[in-house]
Amino acid sequence: LKYLRSLKEYKIFSGNQMVSINDLFTGIHHFKLLKGIPDECKKLFSYLLLRKISNFLKSKESISINPTDHEKFRILVFIDEAQFLLESKAKKIVEKITAEDRKFGLSLILASQSIGNFDEKILKNISTKLLMFPGTQREVGKYKKIFGVSETLFKTLNRKEGYYIFDNQYPIKRVEL
Repeated sequence: LKYLRSLKEYKIFSGNQMVSINDLFTGIHHFKLLKGIPDECKKLFSYLLLRKISNFLKSKESISINPTDHEKFRILVFIDEAQFLLESKAKKIVEKITAEDRKFGLSLILASQSIGNFDEKILKNISTKLLMFPGTQREVGKYKKIFGVSETLFKTLNRKEGYYIFDNQYPIKRVEL
């Protein structure tokens, strides 16, 4: 309850433009949680927004078996610095979304500096993975352990290069951004 009061105090829900849940499914919306707002308030806002999107999608029918691209993707949610959410109680909603909400049209992109920020439960439910240049030998070891990918492959990467794994299919594809 104290965090709900804090959300009001920091005026997260104020501004010139209101966005309803229906509005989220048309156009592009960017929610930038500004500095100066306590982390717990940011996590609560993120959790509430993700839960609202998830519940709204579940009130719709699930996606048909052979959908068109337009039917398949109802909403794309991009979470940068995902470790921020994954180290809190909000992790549960991310786990739930990755496990259940694709069939309702939610596409989720989680970005983080380290693969170690994602637990096995989340990774097994994400069909597409982009493993970028590992900054440390420790990260290379995590790639090998989690994905069974040879350390040699990652040692040959340059910055802005990585490997793409689609639907857990191998061989993986080398990519350059």
